Amino acid sequence: MELLAPSEYILSRMVYINSAGHAYSEISIACNIAMFGDNNKGKTASLAGTKLLLFPETDFYNCERKFKFEGKKGLYSAEESYDFYFPDPRSFIILEVENPRGHFCMVLYKMSNYGYGRFFIPVEYEELKPLFWDTENNTFNTSISINSVSQFCKKHKGEQLSDTSKIADLMFASYRQGPDRSRFCVVPLKDARKESIDAFRNIFQLAFETGQSEVDSMPEAMATLLEMGRSRDQERLDANLTQLADEHSVLVQKRDWLQQVKNTEQQFSLVTDLATTAQQKLEEYSIGFHSINSALISAKEKFVPEHSDISQKHSDKATELTTLETSISTLILEVEKLGAVNTSKSTTLVNKNKQLLKGKKIVEKYPSYSMSEVMAVFEESLKSEQDNLVNYQTEEGRTKSLQENINKKNRLIKDIKILEGLLENKNSSLFHQLNDDFAANVLYTLNNEFRNITLNLSDEQRNVILSFVGLFESNEADGLEFLGQTLSGSKLLKADMETSAKDWEESLTKKQNQIDDVTGEIDDLTKAIKNENIEKLIQDTQAEITKIENEKAAIGAIEQLERELVEIENEITNNTNKISEKETKLKAEEDLSVKIRAESSTLHNQLQKLEGQKSNFDFIENQLKSASNTSTANPIDQNSLVQIELTQQVAIDVVSSANTYKHSFNKLNSELIRLQSTLPHPDLDNHKEHGCLRDCQMVIDSYQNSFATLQYDFKQLNDSIRSHNQFLNNQLNELKDAKDLLATFISGINLELNTKTVSNLSEIELNIELNTSFESLMETLGEHSILDDSLLEPEFYNLLSTFIHKYFNKKTRRLKMKDIIAAVNYQYRLADTGELVTKSQSGGTTTAITAFVLSVLLQRITSNDTVLRMPIIVDEIGTLDAKNTDAIINQITTHGFSIYCATPKFDALVSKKVGHYVMIDQSMIKEPMVKACHMNILPEHIERFGANSSET
Repeated sequence: MELLAPSEYILSRMVYINSAGHAYSEISIACNIAMFGDNNKGKTASLAGTKLLLFPETDFYNCERKFKFEGKKGLYSAEESYDFYFPDPRSFIILEVENPRGHFCMVLYKMSNYGYGRFFIPVEYEELKPLFWDTENNTFNTSISINSVSQFCKKHKGEQLSDTSKIADLMFASYRQGPDRSRFCVVPLKDARKESIDAFRNIFQLAFETGQSEVDSMPEAMATLLEMGRSRDQERLDANLTQLADEHSVLVQKRDWLQQVKNTEQQFSLVTDLATTAQQKLEEYSIGFHSINSALISAKEKFVPEHSDISQKHSDKATELTTLETSISTLILEVEKLGAVNTSKSTTLVNKNKQLLKGKKIVEKYPSYSMSEVMAVFEESLKSEQDNLVNYQTEEGRTKSLQENINKKNRLIKDIKILEGLLENKNSSLFHQLNDDFAANVLYTLNNEFRNITLNLSDEQRNVILSFVGLFESNEADGLEFLGQTLSGSKLLKADMETSAKDWEESLTKKQNQIDDVTGEIDDLTKAIKNENIEKLIQDTQAEITKIENEKAAIGAIEQLERELVEIENEITNNTNKISEKETKLKAEEDLSVKIRAESSTLHNQLQKLEGQKSNFDFIENQLKSASNTSTANPIDQNSLVQIELTQQVAIDVVSSANTYKHSFNKLNSELIRLQSTLPHPDLDNHKEHGCLRDCQMVIDSYQNSFATLQYDFKQLNDSIRSHNQFLNNQLNELKDAKDLLATFISGINLELNTKTVSNLSEIELNIELNTSFESLMETLGEHSILDDSLLEPEFYNLLSTFIHKYFNKKTRRLKMKDIIAAVNYQYRLADTGELVTKSQSGGTTTAITAFVLSVLLQRITSNDTVLRMPIIVDEIGTLDAKNTDAIINQITTHGFSIYCATPKFDALVSKKVGHYVMIDQSMIKEPMVKACHMNILPEHIERFGANSSET
């Protein structure tokens, strides 16, 4: 059966664009190539840039640890490295790879915060190249940008990544996955565990640690390579010595604990007896406490509503009594106020009656006069007196007044004679001679003085008058009409002769009175003039004016006084009625007040009785609080309650019961504290106070398990010790096997290293130094028997603990293969003297050995069914002699790798042996896109020379 050819993974080309001093450079790495150029021209930096491509990182943080870019002054910082390799957004580093799925390009581009990302694009670089370089014009594509690369990536269904775990999986493990993933595999590692990837990084870093016979990165790399050779994870070294040490500590603690338990059995028995007594006292106290408390609650449940009801009724009665007393007081005040009002009104009524009587007596002097006529008389008299008063002031006036009074007296005498004639001979009146009632009524309506005319009326005169009256008519409303026209405001009056006669009599009397007054005035004036007593006359006149005014006012007030008297009498009557009503209501409310006061007194007595019960409740409640403060009673079932009469004595008894229990508890607590001091329990806080019996019981229960299962626990302890010893034996045997396997693994590598010779060296070996503590631990194994049921001596575990503390991974607490390797260094034997040398004789010798080791290790780290063709970095190759140069190139190419080397000055031997070379400082771009990036290495700049030259 023909075997399938291994799959090839070829790293074919590196491209720097505006990066690491390069403007635009294409460097073929599928074949051997040497770079010549003065120091500080970028040779080493160009070689070191391969780490950015092959290490699955995305930023320059911790750059000194991750990349170890080194110069003459030491390691470069993150900022220095970031600015060097990605000085501009148009900076790119590209790796072209060929694998069984075809070609692809990995493009590194600048991101912010010292970061960089990657495009994985499934095309050959020649197809991608126009985005960066115009081959026809041999210059930059002016549209270089991340955006154009991103669009190109999307167009060709590539991937853009900036996550380290995804990048690592794609670069190192995707060859086992589907076509869409495996097409982007760069280095097909045997497995893609983090340790394996770190091993690849450490091995690749060897190329940059030339001149060192002992390499810091080698122990972890060698351990990982060895473990990668095992078919299953279970076969890899994974010794859990921490578990062994921890188990031993636990077993010792358990053994000591069980012995302490056995020594304190009698003390624990005393504690359990005291706990039983305390529990009994607590139950007695709890039953008494809860029985009294339950009876108190029940009594309060009855007391509260009854007390509340009576209190409410008493409060209501008090409120009602207060309201009633307020009402009574208000009624008394109202009755008194109304009485005072009536008294005042009665006084006013008397005074106004006097005023009314005075006015009426004046009016009675004019029996036939209407009120208006009486007022007219007084107006006339008042005016006459006022005129007289004016006239009395001068002699002319007095004379004039005297004459006016004489004339007035003559007129009155004449009027009296007429009236006396009318009364003596009524037939001589005008109306009597007309003998026509309608005519008399019309004339009387026109002027009431027609009725006072006496004369001898001729027939002709009578006919004229009747003809004139015939021009008038009366309508239905007794209105007077003249020639058919209604006289506005006129109403036909009746001229009654009997009434007229009466009026004549009254008029006669009035005029007779007036003539008496005028006569008196004439006499007074005459006397005054004669006696020259004018001042007295004036005073008398003024007095008369005042008298007339007063009498006039009294007459004028009659109508108002009559109205006011009626109103006052009505008010007095109304107030009297109100007083009567209020006195009736007052009597009823006073009777009700007596009744309510009696009811309130009864309720008050009932409340006093209830308050006595409450005082008893308060005493019992305070005693219960005192008992509870002394000891907390346990909850009990309702069926356990006993009937108790609520007296103060039972409350005092429950306090005594609480004190009895407290004494029992304190005694138990004291013994339990002593037990915990003698035998501290590992699962308890032995300094925690026991607040109650339940706390004590929890502690006792914890101890109970230990005492109850003591014999069983001793047996289990012995079984655990045997199991522990067996596990310890297995783990230590695993360590012995690991040591033997490591020796075999190194022997195989050394055999492969010596297939080629280096200079005058007859034998090259990798020498592994194991940790001295590990070696000491292995030696100690033979001194102890670990197959019985007794624990090993403490000294062994002290040694084990020291080893664990010094070498174990602090996070996983486990021992790995890398933990037992202290160092890896080279040693070689001189062919001419047979001397074994552990330090290099020259930098060239060490460089040659490192290249040998690197080629062997890189081949072992990849999958068995694959071939990896990648450049192995050899810096300062010019320091090697011709023989060593041949040996290195043969060793590298035999294992399927290419050499990627550099040296400051042109070396014909190197260029011939390597086959391809370039002078990096002779090809510079005229117009760099980014400052300090000017190198321009193109495929046509690569020179070919010697047997190893080929078309690139």
